[in-house]
Amino acid sequence: MFTIEKTISWEMGHRLSLHQGKCYNIHGHSYRTTITFGSPSLDANGMVIDFYHFAKVKEFIDNNWDHALMLNIDDPLKDFLTVKGNLTRGLKYAIVPGEPSAENMARWLCEIASKLLAEFTLGKDRQILSVTVEETATSAATFVPEVVN
Repeated sequence: MFTIEKTISWEMGHRLSLHQGKCYNIHGHSYRTTITFGSPSLDANGMVIDFYHFAKVKEFIDNNWDHALMLNIDDPLKDFLTVKGNLTRGLKYAIVPGEPSAENMARWLCEIASKLLAEFTLGKDRQILSVTVEETATSAATFVPEVVN
């Protein structure tokens, strides 16, 4: 099995609306994700997948998550941001279908990267093996999708 890893970094704020501690408050992190791809064979260029293609994932992060505020769709704060548009005009935010924890972000990024890179992997023996999201220098969460044989 050959594996490659691509790491992408971004800055983002979030809050965990159900948390009973400090993370209930809006705060930010310097996030870093590492996407690991694997394949039992290499393509004609001797690669699992060209690192160049990860630009699509970086573009998604840059456009949607970098310097944004990420909130759970059920977070009451989301309603203030969307209803009071004139007060928050220009504020970049990402509304997600659950608590914006590192664990959920790893799963969402796996799903997003799989779709964005599908044209380079479909019908081939290449797939994402894991996605890790680092929230701090000492805290990370990893999502491992089901392996397709």
